[in-house]
Amino acid sequence: MGIKTFFRNFLDEKKTIEVNVGFDSEQQSAMIEAFALKTVISFIAQLLASCEYRTYIGGKPEKSYLWYKLNVLPNRNQTKSEFWREFWERLLLFGEVLIVPWNDDLFIAENFTKDEYVVFGTTFRHVIRNDFDFGSYNTKDAFYIKRETCKDRAVVTGVLAGYSELVRSAAAGVLNEGASKGTLEVPAMAQNDKNFEQNFKALMEDYFRDFFKNKNAVLPLFSGMKYNPVTASQKSTSRASEYKALFDDAVKRAAQAYGVSPALISGDIAGIEEAMKLTYTACIDPLAKAAGDMLTARNYAPEQIIDEQKYIKIDTAGLEHINVFALAANIDKLISDGMYSIDELRLKLGDHALGEEWSQKHYITKNYEEIEAAGGEENA
Repeated sequence: MGIKTFFRNFLDEKKTIEVNVGFDSEQQSAMIEAFALKTVISFIAQLLASCEYRTYIGGKPEKSYLWYKLNVLPNRNQTKSEFWREFWERLLLFGEVLIVPWNDDLFIAENFTKDEYVVFGTTFRHVIRNDFDFGSYNTKDAFYIKRETCKDRAVVTGVLAGYSELVRSAAAGVLNEGASKGTLEVPAMAQNDKNFEQNFKALMEDYFRDFFKNKNAVLPLFSGMKYNPVTASQKSTSRASEYKALFDDAVKRAAQAYGVSPALISGDIAGIEEAMKLTYTACIDPLAKAAGDMLTARNYAPEQIIDEQKYIKIDTAGLEHINVFALAANIDKLISDGMYSIDELRLKLGDHALGEEWSQKHYITKNYEEIEAAGGEENA
């Protein structure tokens, strides 16, 4: 099973990933890489799917019909969370994703063929989802975003290449140290018996196999033979921990390649605030900005963007958990210096807007005045 098959199966919840007990090093490398990437990419996709996809008109957020399709029900089969999680997973795994409109709904293509032209733009043909062919689209009618993942994938593949051998060695160590071992003494007299080869084969292939397989068993030995059990090593627990640590380390390396702080993946509490800031700066915000720009370009004409200030922005600020009581002093300051209205701040804190005339006004205390009015020039 190739790594692309692994990734495509991960995106399809209806499919079961089958893994044989015995697999070669190439398959094992694919499994480790797929496991690490899936863990990291699912984390990123979950965060971005939780954002609000805001639509702005006149530079102010408006809940239009487009906002409804982006934030509530993109199509009759997927909720906002399901839709955007699939979108981000496909973009990060495969490096590209295509959304096409159909009867006022938005659908993510599972497969498509593209013809790229320098002057006329790209044409997408045989756009398929669930065996339904949507036909053909061009760049102005569909939402297509491409992300250069070659560098990320090369880093991950290169770093994780050695992990397959380490994991295989650790797994073999666990199995070997937990196995039953012993020595069998075979006297020369027994070897001279005319039925020795037949009896020895039965002993090794049948009797010993049943003896080690069953919890309670008796081992029949032929005349003169003696079985001496070898004490099993007590290192299996540490070996198993080593096995797990290798997988955890592989995931952390994948996280670093995608700009995610490894502390967030491993669940470390210490320094989580700094870890989140790093992840937002290096990973989440750039992805949100790129997708927001493309959504804006595909939904609005240039004059609408420039003159009417229509655009789409993916709001990542709402991802952080906010304690309003801890921020009470800052909230007061933001209102008193006219930075935000009460309704604007309520929305940022995750609460609903009051919609009153007074709650939409901007206030400023008397402590703030122009430099000239405060006598700044005379005192300079």
